[in-house]
Amino acid sequence: MKDWMQAFTTVVVLAGFVGLTGYVVYIVVPLIPVERLVEMLMLMVGALIGYAGAGVQYWLGSSEGSSRKTELMNQVNQVNPIKTEVSQ
Repeated sequence: MKDWMQAFTTVVVLAGFVGLTGYVVYIVVPLIPVERLVEMLMLMVGALIGYAGAGVQYWLGSSEGSSRKTELMNQVNQVNPIKTEVSQ
């Protein structure tokens, strides 16, 4: 369930950004001067690159691996609980 929700959130964020970019390009562009358009498009492309990179990094990088490692460690601890003694 958790993996499905993370994937869904990633897709929704990227689809929303692509939709917003399409709206700006087809609806807003004719209404603004060209020099402002270049600034705005560069900003949006830079943000998209950052968000896409973060999404790919999560799914292929250390965050997903760390999450799976923690999950496996919890499963092992349920089978063989670690006993700790507190000395007084």
